[in-house]
Amino acid sequence: MLYAIQATGNGHFTRAKEIIPILRQYCDLKIMVSGPTNPKLLEYPIDYHFKGLGFTFGKRGGIDFVKSLKDFRLLRFLTEKNSFEDIAQFDLVINDFEPVSAWAAYEYGVPCVSLGHQWAATSKNAPQPRNLGLKDRIGKFVMKWFAPSDKQYGFHYQSYNEDIFTPIIKDSIQRLKPQNKGHYLVYLPAHAPETICEILANFPEVEWRVFSKFNKEYQEKGSVKLYPFDNEKWIESLANCEGFLCAAGFQATAEALYLGKKLMVIPMKNQYEQVCNAVALSQMGAKTVSTLNKKSIPEIKDWLDNYSSIYENYGDHREELVKKILEEGRPILQEKQAEIPMSWGASQTA
Repeated sequence: MLYAIQATGNGHFTRAKEIIPILRQYCDLKIMVSGPTNPKLLEYPIDYHFKGLGFTFGKRGGIDFVKSLKDFRLLRFLTEKNSFEDIAQFDLVINDFEPVSAWAAYEYGVPCVSLGHQWAATSKNAPQPRNLGLKDRIGKFVMKWFAPSDKQYGFHYQSYNEDIFTPIIKDSIQRLKPQNKGHYLVYLPAHAPETICEILANFPEVEWRVFSKFNKEYQEKGSVKLYPFDNEKWIESLANCEGFLCAAGFQATAEALYLGKKLMVIPMKNQYEQVCNAVALSQMGAKTVSTLNKKSIPEIKDWLDNYSSIYENYGDHREELVKKILEEGRPILQEKQAEIPMSWGASQTA
């Protein structure tokens, strides 16, 4: 069996690290990753690594399309997909929004089950914006066809149908004992620190802790403290903050809900998935705004003064999910290959 992971975004790795140990109890498992990645992020040996497809985020609140287009290599992607002949040896591909393995599985007739948030966000049962602009329609189309599959299982803030599970919360978050020590955590990866500081300076009574990949060293600018991204300090700050101001990425916001934090989200521009997340979070009691600029200052004040924390008790359903995946893989395999090869191994008894 192959587990294929998209390296763009920490949520894909977070899920993989929690699901892989369960999968290995039932079958022989190989791991594939596409995109720029540090293998240490996954903590498991990577058997296949491709460049794949992805997007580049800028400093203006969303995807940098110019940089993304420069980095887009369709010919390279097609070459990687066509050269991935090893995929024919697998009985099942579990795919977390990874395009090389998805399209290779399609061509070789290998069963492919998708596992991730993107599918759930576009499900007809999940909250979505009512009036879609052209960019939203394009974004929805891309999410649907970026990594096609035979069967989909998704994750969302709530279980909107039987194939949508609530978030998988990593062990390091589950072990925390959250407190409210008064500061506000900020994580806006597609915004420049200078822009963030300019807006947050309007609230000198609040201690803001801003984590960003653009911060090279710790700095203080009035009540705003700027940190380079450090995972341990980040988790500690999340556990002890009063509120969390962030983009509308799925994993980080789900962890904030699990820890019972007050939440305000600014979805990345040109990211349809995050627009859908913002709609869902708004229905759950979070504050949402479309952009970060001077016009958003009254919105931030409203959030600070009038919004409350939100708590979601997300349980551990990894075992149930893995068994559903394996059970669903069997009929797909029977349809495509007529019989299950004995190489499936222990998964036949799952």
